[in-house]
Amino acid sequence: MKIVSLALSFLCLTGGIVKVSAVEDENDTNGLRGGGTSTTTTKPIKKKLIKKKLDTQHSNSVAREAEAPPDYVESDKNNFMTKTSSSAIELMQGPKQIQGVESRRVIVRYEPGQRAKFIRSMKIAERQRTPGQPEMKVNYDFSNRNTYVITADPTVVKSLESMPEVMDIKDDVIRYPFSSSPDLGLGLHNNDNEEDETFPFSSYEDESTRRDLKETMPYGVKMVKAPEVWKQGYAGENVKICVIDSGLHAGHRDFITTKLDGIDTPELNWDEDGCGHGTHVTGTIVGEDNDEGVIGVAPQAEILTVRVFGNNCNWAYASDIYNAATVCYNNGANIISMSLGGPTREGIEAELFEELANNGVMSIAAAGNSGNNRLMYPASYESVMSVAAVSRWKRHAGFSQRNEQIDIAAPGVRVLSTFPDRCKICGFLPIFRGYGWIDGTSMACPHVSGVAALLMSAKPDATVTEVREAIEKSAEDLGKVGRDNMFGHGLINAEAALAVLMDDSSTSQRENPTSLTKTRFNDHSNTCTDFPLDWHDANGSTYNCSWYDLGTNCQLYGDGFESQGFTANEACCACGGGVSAAEP
Repeated sequence: MKIVSLALSFLCLTGGIVKVSAVEDENDTNGLRGGGTSTTTTKPIKKKLIKKKLDTQHSNSVAREAEAPPDYVESDKNNFMTKTSSSAIELMQGPKQIQGVESRRVIVRYEPGQRAKFIRSMKIAERQRTPGQPEMKVNYDFSNRNTYVITADPTVVKSLESMPEVMDIKDDVIRYPFSSSPDLGLGLHNNDNEEDETFPFSSYEDESTRRDLKETMPYGVKMVKAPEVWKQGYAGENVKICVIDSGLHAGHRDFITTKLDGIDTPELNWDEDGCGHGTHVTGTIVGEDNDEGVIGVAPQAEILTVRVFGNNCNWAYASDIYNAATVCYNNGANIISMSLGGPTREGIEAELFEELANNGVMSIAAAGNSGNNRLMYPASYESVMSVAAVSRWKRHAGFSQRNEQIDIAAPGVRVLSTFPDRCKICGFLPIFRGYGWIDGTSMACPHVSGVAALLMSAKPDATVTEVREAIEKSAEDLGKVGRDNMFGHGLINAEAALAVLMDDSSTSQRENPTSLTKTRFNDHSNTCTDFPLDWHDANGSTYNCSWYDLGTNCQLYGDGFESQGFTANEACCACGGGVSAAEP
C-alpha cells in the first residue's frame, strides 16, 4: 500500500463560506469587507484528535454554469476533452488554455509571515490590469497554507510573480468526473483488450415499454461480498461518507429513509443534481434496502454531499476539491469519496489529503478513464486510495488507468444505480424510472467507499492505515501474482477484509478459482449453457432467457429483475451470462 506519513499536522480554520469579488483589506483576516457577503456557514463537528480546524471557504467560481464552459471534442488516444483536437498536453496546462487570454485562475503561495505585505502587493498588481479586463477576483483564501486562489488579468499575475514575498504561482488545474456519458468526455472508451460489455446509448421512445425495477442487488454489490458483511450485523451504521460530486437528487425513492445532509454553495444546491453523476455514485453506496430499485454496498451509512460540478457535468478546479474536502472534514466525515480527477498534481491538495489521513479521514478516488499509465489526481497521492475498474467477469476494464499508484480494483463496467428523473446525461443512457447503467472508475470508487464504511462500522476505532491494510491484504488477486499496475492488490472483498481487520485469519483466504467460467459478452464461439437451466426473471416464466435473446432486452433489463440469485446478464448466454466448460 502507499505509505502515509505519520507526522501529524495541525490544521487551521478561518470563518464561514464567503463570496468574494475584490481585493481583501489587509486588516481583514477573514475575507473582504467591501464587496464580499457572507452567504453560507458550515457547522464544523469537533473531533477529539484535532486541536485546530481546517481552513474552508467557498467561492462563486464553483458554479460552472456562470463560466460558460468550453465545447469539448474528443482528443485522440487518451480520451481527454480539449477545446481543440490537440493533445492532452494542452489541457494539462490548466485553466489558462480554457479561459483564454482574458484571465487566469491561479494558486498563489506567499512567504510565511508575509500576509499583510502580500495583500498590499495584490492591490499594487491590480493597478497593472489591462483596461477593459475584469478586475481581480479572490476565489479562496487558504490562510493556513499562506495561499490565495485568484482569477486575474495575465498582466496582474505577471506583476505578482515579481513580488519578493511570492513563493510560487501556478494555474489552478482542472478536475473532471470519471464516467462514461458522452457529455462527461473522460469516460468514453474503447476496450481494445477487453470484450465490449457496453451498449449503445439510447433512451425510451414508448413509455409503455418500461418495466418497473423491483429491488435488485447490482452485481457489483455481490461481487465485493457486501451481503456477507451485512449478515454479520454491519451495514455502515454510524459512518459518514462525504461524496464530492455533482450533487444529489435527494428526493429519489431509494433515498427516502437514508440519512442525507449536504453543503450548499452560493449557486449550487447540494440536494439537486442536474448532471446525474453524483446521484448514481451515491446510489452505489447507500441505495436503500426496500422493495424497489437497487441496494447499495453500505445502505445504513450516512451521506454528506458537497457539490463541485454544475448541471453541465464538465469540470471543477483543484482548489474547489481542496475546499470541498475541507468542508467534508469540518462536518464530521469519516470517508471522502471522489469519482473525479485530473492529470496534474497540485501541492496544496496533496498536503491536505495527507493531513486528513493522519487525522482519521480515509480518502478514496477514481483512478481515471484514459486507459493508459498516466497518473491521475487526487487518486495518485500517497494518502488517497486509487481505485481501478473491472467488469463483472473480473477482467480489467479497458478504459481504466494502469499505473504504480493503483491500490485496489472494484466493479466499474455497466454498473446499475440511481439517476434523477431528468439530468444532463440521462438522455444518452438506458434509464427506466430513476435507474440506469453507466461505466467508469467513477462507478468503481463508491464500491470501495461503501466497503470502507462497512469495516468502520464493524470496528469504529480502526485507523485509516488499519482499514487500508485490511482491504489490500484480503483482496482477491487478479492478473499477475501479487500487486500489479492494472488491479493494484486485487478485487476488493468486504468479507475477507473484515476478517483481517478483526484478526480472524480463518476466513481471510482468497477465493479458489472456479472450474466454470463465464463466456464473453455476446460471444457464442464456445458452447454455453444457460444457468440455472430453468431460469426466468422475477416477473415470471414469460421473461426467460429466450425472451432476453430478443432485440435489446439484455441491454435494457439484463441487470434488473433478479431471480434465483441471478440476473439475465448472469444467467443467460444471450446476455453474456451462463456457463461454459473451462478451456483445458
